[in-house]
Amino acid sequence: MGAVMATDLSRAAVRRALEARAAQIRADVRAELARAGRAAHRARVSRPLPRDPDDALRLTATDLGVGRFGRF
Repeated sequence: MGAVMATDLSRAAVRRALEARAAQIRADVRAELARAGRAAHRARVSRPLPRDPDDALRLTATDLGVGRFGRF
């Protein structure tokens, strides 16, 4: 009987450890996505506008920082 309780306790400990690791992985992924998003935003904002007037007509909404739901 003691072995069964020890097994249940170790399963619970393993489950807690796995849940903690999964939470850490989710946090790392969220942080990496946020960093990538900020880098993409900086790239859009810092991109120089074209000097050729014909090229200026070809600007996209992304180039102007306007998205589907308003400004980025």
